[in-house]
Amino acid sequence: MNYNVKLDSVQLTQLSMELWHYANDFESKVEIFLNRLADVAIEVAVMEGGDYGQFITYTKKLENGTTITVTGRSRPIAREWYAGSNSKQTRTEYISPILMAEFGSGFYAINDKSGLGGQGTLNKYGHANDPEGWYWYADSTDDSEATPVSQAQSGKIKFHSMGVHPARPLHKAVLACIFQVREIAQEVFG
Repeated sequence: MNYNVKLDSVQLTQLSMELWHYANDFESKVEIFLNRLADVAIEVAVMEGGDYGQFITYTKKLENGTTITVTGRSRPIAREWYAGSNSKQTRTEYISPILMAEFGSGFYAINDKSGLGGQGTLNKYGHANDPEGWYWYADSTDDSEATPVSQAQSGKIKFHSMGVHPARPLHKAVLACIFQVREIAQEVFG
């Protein structure tokens, strides 16, 4: 906002009134601004949820008129898979859809070029990491395509997980807010 006034009592009074109205409206404009940014974040996160997006719900909460919190919630879900295409053995884990959507798992998370990859929520006791990706140990009684990497002393065989691509909905939501903050601020505050 730029004001150019002369030292004239009428113009100064008019400017004083305009500033008083602007100050009165400022708090409501801050709320509108924060709500608009939160809506952008939620829209992008929902759109970019990937394979696990359907299990995540997003909410927003405005506090004290100056702080807005966007929260993603999901319950752990059970996922079951075979050690290989010819295997009759299954493996089941409870995973967090938010972490799987954001970070992915397995081979894809390890080799993701963004540097944001991680194990998702595959627990440290049932899964581990090596340069080839995430793996687990299981008994093997057939010739599966999941070629054993090494034999454990317990007689179990190590299998690699190809995993899930990281969709990064939260990362993309933050970037969308960063890219649109100036435009939204201009629309709301003038």
